[in-house]
Amino acid sequence: MPDLLVVCTFNIARSPLLERMLQAAADGRLGDGSVAIASAGTQGAVGYPADDAARKLAADRGLTLDDHLSRPLFYVPVDEVPLIITMTREHRQQLLDTGEGREGRTFLLRELLALIEQLRDGGGSISLPGADGDPQARLRAVAAAADGQRPVKLKRRHADVSDPLDGRSSSFRTLGREFDEATSQLADVLFGPQASPSTRG
Repeated sequence: MPDLLVVCTFNIARSPLLERMLQAAADGRLGDGSVAIASAGTQGAVGYPADDAARKLAADRGLTLDDHLSRPLFYVPVDEVPLIITMTREHRQQLLDTGEGREGRTFLLRELLALIEQLRDGGGSISLPGADGDPQARLRAVAAAADGQRPVKLKRRHADVSDPLDGRSSSFRTLGREFDEATSQLADVLFGPQASPSTRG
């Protein structure tokens, strides 16, 4: 079962790329396998490879999507996932419409980033009651804390991460930059600070 789920439409570009970027960040902080991150599509068919441009973005970051095969949401035990990140309002609404009790742990990517900024104190720190040093408990604590900050004001045209599958290479370059920044902002909050080499064992 995944601890964190990333959702887009076809599960061949946005969600698998962010999945791999966040997984690399989690593994670097917590060790391989401490947190399981997955992705799925609201309209995705089964077994399609990642888009070539998404695979290149991954490769440019030292990651691979060569083994990725798309899967639809109904392949994932969504109701057991502590934190769900969607690319658009439509994706989030589809999750809410098809299951109970998902609202407090399902966030737009840009919404979650804005909510996390609201959680920071004057020194930039975030208090996460209930994190308890456990990776899964930390994700649940992040979801609860961020949900407690709702609503956040996002202009409608700025709320969604656009689908880059429009034939323009600039769309993927823009996506890569946005995901670099998002991963940087999310990693410490979701997984804890980067451990120094001397403390990794």
